[in-house]
Amino acid sequence: MPGRRPPPATEEKLRFLADPAHHTGGIRRVEVRETHFAWLFFTDREVFKLKKPVRGPGFDYRAPRARRLGCERELRLNRRLAPTVYLSVTALGVDREGHMSLQGRGRAVDYLVRMRRLDDARMLDRVAARRGLRAAEIRRLAALLVRFYAAAPRRPMRAEAYRARLRRGVRADLRILERTLPAADARRVRSTGRTALEALRACAGALGLRAGRLRDTHGDLRAEHVYTGEPACVIDCLEFDRELRRLDPVADLANLLMEIERLNDAAGAGRLLAVYRRRSGDAVCDTLVQLYAGRAALLRARLAAQHLADPTLAPRGWLLRSRRLLAEAQRRFEAVARLTGSRPPVRAAAITVPGRAAAPAARDARSAQRPRRARSPRAAP
Repeated sequence: MPGRRPPPATEEKLRFLADPAHHTGGIRRVEVRETHFAWLFFTDREVFKLKKPVRGPGFDYRAPRARRLGCERELRLNRRLAPTVYLSVTALGVDREGHMSLQGRGRAVDYLVRMRRLDDARMLDRVAARRGLRAAEIRRLAALLVRFYAAAPRRPMRAEAYRARLRRGVRADLRILERTLPAADARRVRSTGRTALEALRACAGALGLRAGRLRDTHGDLRAEHVYTGEPACVIDCLEFDRELRRLDPVADLANLLMEIERLNDAAGAGRLLAVYRRRSGDAVCDTLVQLYAGRAALLRARLAAQHLADPTLAPRGWLLRSRRLLAEAQRRFEAVARLTGSRPPVRAAAITVPGRAAAPAARDARSAQRPRRARSPRAAP
C-alpha cells in the first residue's frame, strides 16, 4: 500500500519491549534474557517471549505469520503441563504514526507469547542444587507427569522401526561429535559409540515392547523447565518438531532424572522414579532407564558440541560441557552392560531406587533379555 511505513526493525522491537514504560502495571524494570531462538522480557509478574526471525532444524520463523503460528502452537502445547502459566499470544502493533503498542493497536508486525512469571528459586534446577527435592515436591511432580503421559496422544511404532530410529539417532550424534570435537576426543567418541550400540542390542527385546508405548511427550524435560511450587508445572516443551516429541514417556523422564542426579540429588531422582513407577503402574526396569538416560546425554553432548562453531559463544565452556555429557553417556551405557551381563562392568550405575525396588527391576531386565542373548553372541533412551 502506498505511504505505508516499513515495519520496525528487530532492534527497534527489542528496545521497545525492554522499556518499562511500554508495559502496564507501573513496571520499573524489564530483565532481558536471550536464548538461541528467542528473546524473553521479564517484568515483575509476566514474561513476554519474542521469537527470533531465523530458520533452524524443523522450523522457519523468518516471516511474521510463521512466528504467529509458532506462538500459537507453543501456547497450545505448553498449556498441557502449565495451563496457568501460558496466558495468551499478544500482537505487537504499529499505528499509522509508527508507534508500537503491546495492546495490539494498529497493524500487527510481530507476535509474542505472554506468560505468568514463575519464581526462579522454585525451579527444580535451583531446588535440587540447593537442598534436594522434598517428598511433597516429588509427589506433586510425579502426579503431574503421570496424568500428562496418560492423556498424551498415543503415537506407537513398530518394534523394529523404533529400534532402527534409536540406532540412527545415536549414529547421527556420533558423526557430529567426531566432526565438531577436537581430534583428541575422537577415540572417546568411538568408544562411547561402540558401548551405545552394544547397549541398544542388549535391550532390543525390551525396546520392542516399549515401541507401542510412544506418546506425544514434552520432548525437553529438563530441571530448569520444572516448577516445584503449587501447582507444579513444566514449561518450554519442544514445540517446533512433533517427531522429536514422539517418545517413550520413560525416555522423557530419564532425561530429567539424569539432570537431578547431576545436580547432586541422586536420592531425589531415585524417589521420583519410584513414585512414578508406583503411580503409573509402569514397572520399567532400571536397564531401560539407564539406556534412555545415556541416549539423552549423548544427544545433549552433540548439541553442546555444535555450539563450538558459534563465534558469539564461549567455546571452552561448551567443549567442557560436551565432554562431561559424553562421559555421562558412556557411564550410562556401561551401566546397561552391568545390568544385562553383556560386558564386564566398568562403573556402577547412578540411578537406583531406594529400598527393595531396584533389585527386582534389575532381575526383570536380565530375564527379559535372555532370549535375545541366545540368538546373538553380542546381545546382552
